[in-house]
Amino acid sequence: MQKSLNGKVALITGGSRGLGASTAEAFAELGADVAISYVASADKAEGVVERLKAKGVRALAIQSDQADTAAASLLVKN
Repeated sequence: MQKSLNGKVALITGGSRGLGASTAEAFAELGADVAISYVASADKAEGVVERLKAKGVRALAIQSDQADTAAASLLVKN
């Protein structure tokens, strides 16, 4: 299968669990490097990052609350 998102980066907010984690994994399956954000579930976020890396992509978890405008700005800069 050709990975149509090779060389692309996806930013998934709320990526430490549920739909966000599933979306992050789907992007990784297509070859995208993935950054996820989380608010309080650092352990869960790191678990998702490890699963993404196992798919052969770069992955990163960043603590950021999208309800806080300043935190959201920092997320995009990372």
